[in-house]
Amino acid sequence: MGNNPARDLRITGSSSAAGGYYRNVSITGDVQISGDIHCETFRCTGDTSVLGAFEAKITRITGTTSVNGDVTTDRLNLHGELKANRHITLNDAKIGGQLAVRQNLTGEDVKLYGMISVDGDCAIDHLRGKGAFEVQGLLNVGRLDLDLFWPSTAREIGGEQISVRKPQGMASMLKSLLDMFKTQPDSRLITDSIEGDDIHLENTTAKIVRGNRVTIGSGCIIERVEYRSSYQQAPDAAVEHCIQT
Repeated sequence: MGNNPARDLRITGSSSAAGGYYRNVSITGDVQISGDIHCETFRCTGDTSVLGAFEAKITRITGTTSVNGDVTTDRLNLHGELKANRHITLNDAKIGGQLAVRQNLTGEDVKLYGMISVDGDCAIDHLRGKGAFEVQGLLNVGRLDLDLFWPSTAREIGGEQISVRKPQGMASMLKSLLDMFKTQPDSRLITDSIEGDDIHLENTTAKIVRGNRVTIGSGCIIERVEYRSSYQQAPDAAVEHCIQT
């Protein structure tokens, strides 16, 4: 954060502010920040536009925040929408809204209860929760543990442990009601390839799946499976070719 003396920034209503180094930033309303911003904590309830880069230790957003430059934050709590025109780097994140990244996303522990959209590549150590993602490039995860609540896509997925499931229980009942009124499409993962060590898939369409221990569950449509140690397939899964390597 540098050695600059930090002050607080609090804005209520429609206004603008200069970029700079701050301690605590609290915004309620419609605000434009005219340059790079660096702070300890950033809280936004409303609509904030940052014309430069964004750096904060703790970020809490209820509303909409858009950033023209890179976004760097240790902790993100999102219950609205965060849009970045460049890269996003974060450690711990809880996403209850929509995170949109025009370039690449890098994270450690991400709890997803909403939507992640990345135009480039996405690298996350642990991605878990209930939600959906759209990754135009490679989704590289140490561990993926996700209940699908909306259609999800990635060009390629690679990781150690990959588990993708369809909604269960009450969530499944709610989805069925929504489907009756044609308000929600099929919660399905579509990708060219999935490669990992332990793989468990449901409601997934892929050209190729490669892994050590592979389970192709209900609702899957797979062109080719390559496994090393073990393989299981649900009765209603469709697999064109399956070989042990």
